[in-house]
Amino acid sequence: MAMYHRGNALSNGALRDEAIAAYDELSDRFDGSDDNLLQVIITLALFNKAVDLGKLGRTQEAIDTYDQVLQRTDSSIDPILLNQAAMSLLNKGVALGELNRPQEESATYQALINRFGDATRIEFQRTVARAQVFQGVVLGQLRGLNEELHAYDRVIDRLEGTADVELNTTLAMALIKKGIVLGWMGHTDAEMAQFERVVQRFGAETTIELQTQVAMALLCKADSLHSVERMDDAIHVYDEIIRRFHATSDPSLGRWVDLARESRAQALANTSS
Repeated sequence: MAMYHRGNALSNGALRDEAIAAYDELSDRFDGSDDNLLQVIITLALFNKAVDLGKLGRTQEAIDTYDQVLQRTDSSIDPILLNQAAMSLLNKGVALGELNRPQEESATYQALINRFGDATRIEFQRTVARAQVFQGVVLGQLRGLNEELHAYDRVIDRLEGTADVELNTTLAMALIKKGIVLGWMGHTDAEMAQFERVVQRFGAETTIELQTQVAMALLCKADSLHSVERMDDAIHVYDEIIRRFHATSDPSLGRWVDLARESRAQALANTSS
């Protein structure tokens, strides 16, 4: 247990190589133990090791380590281990995407959806929903934009009515991605409608996660108006982003405000030229 906590402390301090060594020491020393608690801790350590490997850019090693977690949790009924399995599938899919292996990436997300899609625990629902969004992006690459739209529609249908902040954040993400794809397909009115759905649905929310999605939707709407030379309308929406979020102290939300200011300045220059 002490080695596990030591690994976590090293990882939290961004000493990732040292953290990996601590997790390896734990696994090497106790992997043959009959103690169930120790086996759970080793599985948790392997998951953390995979995350650290990914952050170090050792992507294939991270994938291999996620596979170790999946082997250890294949027949488990323990909720803690099942959550590690779901997260390992999600992270493995992302890692495969980083290596430009879209077929395997999509198959990994599908394996997650198949295994946990009917789970009722909220942590599994959150992971499945994110996998569906990520799979939508990959399906767009593999099978075209219509397949990507269908994937986002499945997420939207699944999450309509949820009260969970994280699920609503994923819902907003799916709506924004759907809008972007509709824009690529030339369906400007339908594109705008998706962005407006996010603003109408989540505009009064106070969590940073949902405020960030609202800012992103507004910026996408403004940029789309800008691209079709509706400069006055675009400037109005840029102003709305600045008005809503200018006082934020959150860096991720502040980034969208900065982008709105830059784009507003460009739109004004285009209007005066």
